[in-house]
Amino acid sequence: MIVFAQLRNALRRVKLRRHVKATQKAEPVRVLGFYERSEAPIGRALVIYSPESLQRFREQGNYRFFNPDGAMVEICKALNECGCTVDAIGIRDTEFPLAHDYDILVAHAGPAYCHFGELISPTCKVLDYSTGCHWRAFDAQSAERYARFGSRQIGAKSQVVARPLVIEHEDYAAKRGDLIVCLGPETARTFEPFGKRVFHVNNAAITKTPAALPPITESVKRSFLYCGGSGNVQKGLDLLVEAFAQEPDLHLHIDSPIEDELLAAYQKELRARNIHYVEWMRKLPGGAARIPRRCAFTIYAGFNSGQSTALIGSLGDGLIPVVTREANLGLGPLEVSIHSPSVTDIRAAIRRASQLPISELETCRASVLAAFQSRFSPQAYRAGFKTAISSLQA
Repeated sequence: MIVFAQLRNALRRVKLRRHVKATQKAEPVRVLGFYERSEAPIGRALVIYSPESLQRFREQGNYRFFNPDGAMVEICKALNECGCTVDAIGIRDTEFPLAHDYDILVAHAGPAYCHFGELISPTCKVLDYSTGCHWRAFDAQSAERYARFGSRQIGAKSQVVARPLVIEHEDYAAKRGDLIVCLGPETARTFEPFGKRVFHVNNAAITKTPAALPPITESVKRSFLYCGGSGNVQKGLDLLVEAFAQEPDLHLHIDSPIEDELLAAYQKELRARNIHYVEWMRKLPGGAARIPRRCAFTIYAGFNSGQSTALIGSLGDGLIPVVTREANLGLGPLEVSIHSPSVTDIRAAIRRASQLPISELETCRASVLAAFQSRFSPQAYRAGFKTAISSLQA
C-alpha cells in the first residue's frame, strides 16, 4: 500500500506540472450565448466559473463528473430556466470585452470577479458562488487540524504547514455580492460576519446505482468506505486511520489519494490487515462499481468546508453515512453520528454502527438512496440554484 501510494503521488506531481504549463499557454475559453429553451430569453447573465465545463457539455451533450462540470452546466441551465442567456468566462479572464449590460452576474472568487464587479451596470444583481466555507474559517480549522495531527504524530514542536485551498479575492467577492450561495447549512454560518443574505444548496454527484444491491452481510456491515480528494488531514483521514487501527475487527477501505505526511506518520497502521487502500481498483474494469459493494457505510470526519462530492456520491451507492455534523448532510436519523472529530468518538461511532441489526441497515440503505435522489441529484442542485437566482430577480 505505502509503496504504491508513494509512486502514485510522484506521478501526480509530474502530471500536475505538465497541466499547469499547458494551461498557462492556452487561450482563455469563453462560451457565449448559451440558451437551451424554446421560449425567447428575457435577460442575460455573465457566469465567471468554469467555461471549459460548459464547452465540453455543448460538444458532448453530457458530463461525467459533477464538480465543476455538472455544477457549471446546472447553474447555466438554472439561469436559462429563469429566462437568461448565458455568457461564460474563466475566473482569471480579465480581458473579456463586456458587450452587454448584464442582468445577473454569477461569479466564483478570482481576478475576473474583482475586475468585472466594478465594470458591470449598477442594476446588475450579483450572486457570489462560494461553494465552500469562508477562507478565514477554512484557514483557522485547517491550522487546528494540523496542530492536532502534529502533536499526536510528529511532535508538538514540529512545524507542520497546512495547505489551504487556493482562494483569491474572497473577501471582495462576499462584500460585493447581493447574495452568497454555498454548499450546506453549516457552511453558510461562516459568512455571517458579512451581514449578507446567504443561501445554501445541496451538492450533487453522478453515480449509477445498480439495479439490485447485494445483501448486507455480517462482513459487509463491519466495513466502512472513506472517499475523498486532496487534504487528508482537513478531511479527517488521519483520525480514521488511528481509530480503525484500534478496532481490528472493523475494516476501513480508503478510496482516496493518501498524501505524503500520512504515509510518513502511519507506516505501521497502513499495513494493518483491516485498512485497505483501494483507490487503484477504480482503474480496473468494473472496479469503481465493486468498491462500495464491499461496505455498508461511508465515513467522513472532516471539518466544516462545504459538502464533499465524494461523500455525496457514496450516498448514491447506497452507503449509510457515519459522519460528523460538519459533513453538512442534514439527514437526521439516517446518519450514524460521530459526536466530535476525535479518535475516541470515531471508535464509538463505528462500533455502534457495526452492531446495528442487518434488517435495520437494509431499511436505512433504501431511505438513503431515496434521499440522494430527492436532495443530492443534479436536478435537485439545479432546482436549489434556480430558487437562489429567482430571489435575486424578485
